[in-house]
Amino acid sequence: MSISFFHQELAHFVHADQRSAYEKTIAAGDALIGRGGEISEIAIRVIKGTQMLRLHEALLTRNGLATVDRALTDCGAAMVRQKEGGWKRYVGKTSPHSVRIETGYYPDAKEIGIRSSSAPEKRFSASALAPREGEIISVDFGEETLEGVLEQGPLTEHIRACLASFEKDLENIGLLLRAPNFHRYSDTRTGGIDGIRTLYTDGAQMHVVNQNTVHWQNETCPEHIDTRRYRPNIVMQGEGLTPNIEDMAFQMDVTTRNLGDVPLFYTSLTPRCATTSRDPLTGQNTGKQPNQWLSEHRPVRPWSNKPTMGANVDTPPEYDGARIQVGSRLTIRSLKNNWKQ
Repeated sequence: MSISFFHQELAHFVHADQRSAYEKTIAAGDALIGRGGEISEIAIRVIKGTQMLRLHEALLTRNGLATVDRALTDCGAAMVRQKEGGWKRYVGKTSPHSVRIETGYYPDAKEIGIRSSSAPEKRFSASALAPREGEIISVDFGEETLEGVLEQGPLTEHIRACLASFEKDLENIGLLLRAPNFHRYSDTRTGGIDGIRTLYTDGAQMHVVNQNTVHWQNETCPEHIDTRRYRPNIVMQGEGLTPNIEDMAFQMDVTTRNLGDVPLFYTSLTPRCATTSRDPLTGQNTGKQPNQWLSEHRPVRPWSNKPTMGANVDTPPEYDGARIQVGSRLTIRSLKNNWKQ
C-alpha cells in the first residue's frame, strides 16, 4: 500500500484545517485498484442550461454521451443571451431561470419535448438541434469563446415562451447550434487527443460524481446537498467506490452491453462554480453552500483556485458507440499521477 506524490499533492490543496479528514479517505493508495461499483444514474442536457434529461442507457461517443439512437448528444446546443454588445452563455452562472425549462425525449418519433410552467410542452424533431449552415457568431463562455449558428426559428420562439414569466428581454435570448465543421478537443488532458472531442460542455466529454463522496460531504456540510446539484452525466455508487476515490482513479473500466469492458479515463477533477449554489429544479440561489464547504474540504485546482467535486471523464475514440446503462459495472484499473493526465 502506498500513496503517490500526486495524491499527497491533492491533500496539500485541501484547506489545512480539514486536510486530515481528506487524507483518511485516500489512505488506501494503490490498494484501491480492483475496487468497483456500478452506474446508478445517467443524464444528458438536451440543451445546455436546461434541466437534465434522465436516461436508462446511453452511448459513449467521440463528443460525449448520446441517446442510443444518436439523435441527441449531451449539450449539442446551448442557450445564449445578447448582452452588452455581444453574445454570452445563458446558464446557471448568469441566470436563475435557465433550469425553468424542462426537456423530454420521444425516441419512437425522434422528437424532443420542451416545456415550463409558462408554456405547455411542444415537440420538435431532434434534427432541430443538429449542426447547420448559417452566419457564424462568437459567444463568450467565460474562460473561452465558442462559435456557432443561431437557430432563429420555432424552437427559439418556444424557448422564449417558456421563459416569458421569468425574463423581460426575451428577444435577446437565443439558441446556439454547431456549425457543420465544428471541432473541439477536450481540454481536460495534457494536450488534446485526436478523436476525443466535446461541445459546449466545459471542455470535458462527461462529468462523473461518486454518490459516496456526496454522502461523505453531507456528514459535515451545513446544508444537505443532493448529488444532482452537481449536474453529473453519470453517478456511480457501491461500497468499493469509497469517498474521493474518483480523485485518484485514472482508468476505470465500464462493462458495456455491446463492446465488453471499455476504459473510462478520469482526466481531471471537475471545477465547481456558483451554479452549484442554485437549486437544479428552480434555479433559486440557496446561499454559500456547497462551494464554501468544497473550498475547505476538497482539493482546489492550483491553476484556477476553484474547488472541485467529481471528475472529468472521457473514453478513447475507438470505443465510440459503446452502450452503457444504469447498473453497468465499474472497476478501477489504474491511478492517476498528475492533475490532467
